[in-house]
Amino acid sequence: ALAATSYGFEPIKMGEGITIRHLAGGPPGCPFATVVVNGARQAAHDLGCKLEVIWSDWSVEDMVIDFKEAVAARPDGIVVYGYAGEVAAGPIIDEAVSKGITVTSINTNFPTYEKKC
Repeated sequence: ALAATSYGFEPIKMGEGITIRHLAGGPPGCPFATVVVNGARQAAHDLGCKLEVIWSDWSVEDMVIDFKEAVAARPDGIVVYGYAGEVAAGPIIDEAVSKGITVTSINTNFPTYEKKC
């Protein structure tokens, strides 16, 4: 979408005022996680939203802790890898959804919860 200004047209930043916490999975510099995070950063830039990146070194235990902390921080959305599985992540997803937080899983599925988010 474009908005007219006195200087021409500028893109409308549809994500202004939105905060997304991205639980990156790997450690900083991890080839896979870095590519995913770079894409998220570009999307955040393009949309004008705030992106908070949390790294976990692929530790499932840390991912669960980071997910709980993300919900407590009350961002507008949380991006997670589902490696912890539905049993561990399910109650956290329920809490997030009850607080109006959108949860998106990447590279894994939460079949039971996908319709809730």
